[in-house]
Amino acid sequence: MSIELEARLLAAIRTPTDFERLAQLSITEADFPNSKPLYHYIRQMIEQYGKVPRLVDLRDTFNLPASVKRDPTEFNYLLEEYRRTVVAKNLQEIIDKTAGGPR
Repeated sequence: MSIELEARLLAAIRTPTDFERLAQLSITEADFPNSKPLYHYIRQMIEQYGKVPRLVDLRDTFNLPASVKRDPTEFNYLLEEYRRTVVAKNLQEIIDKTAGGPR
């Protein structure tokens, strides 16, 4: 997975509902190998306070570039791109596992 895509998607989350959409698409913490601390932090803030952290706090804490934004269109686009990437990765893992099987 692209580190940049992971960080951009997570930083684009605007609401707890956006975060829940990840789970609805079967995207979990394991799907963010390069951004687990960011994922965990967002989840923790939602659990504790019922809202996502401010973007400025995410930028400062996780050194995200200023180009990262919270736009609904951007989030939807990134979510779809990430979903496709996760599906492709999972399919490749299945193919790799079965490639050595009986023929």
